[in-house]
Amino acid sequence: MVLVALGLAAVIVGALLQLAGMERSLLTSRQQESQARWLAESGVERAVARLAADRQYAGETWSLTQDDLSGRGRGEVTIRVETDAASANRKLISVEADFPSDATSRKRYTKQLEMELTP
Repeated sequence: MVLVALGLAAVIVGALLQLAGMERSLLTSRQQESQARWLAESGVERAVARLAADRQYAGETWSLTQDDLSGRGRGEVTIRVETDAASANRKLISVEADFPSDATSRKRYTKQLEMELTP
């Protein structure tokens, strides 16, 4: 009877450990998705600020180090700015953020925005 109880306890503990591992993986994935989303938001804000200073700004690739992101990994934000064919004062901003940028299981978030420049 004791061996059966110990075997059952081992199975339960094993299942709980497996569940904890899956929860940790899910939490890490959600954290990476959230970081990619915030990097994309930062990329949009960076593009808007650069366009305010220079109307000819066409975009850039912004690489962030682990130090920039508090040791959580590297990030990369690609910003593209195009002039709208219908209006020279309208800019189309496209941002693509990857986090972590050096991993095979990176998360990607994209954001687009139209901006009207004042003449």
